Amino acid sequence: MNLEHYIEELKMLVNVDCGTQTPDGVTTVAGIMASVEPGWKSPLWPRRGGYEKWAA
Repeated sequence: MNLEHYIEELKMLVNVDCGTQTPDGVTTVAGIMASVEPGWKSPLWPRRGGYEKWAA
């Protein structure tokens, strides 16, 4: 395992602006994971209580 390569890939996830609490953030992280690990999938469920507090 190449530690520097691992850290660079990890930065892609850690630096997602919207985090993992918003639909955009979850979708972005899922897309990154699918591109790094072919065949990787995650079901996306609505957040309990809705997303209204992030509405613009």
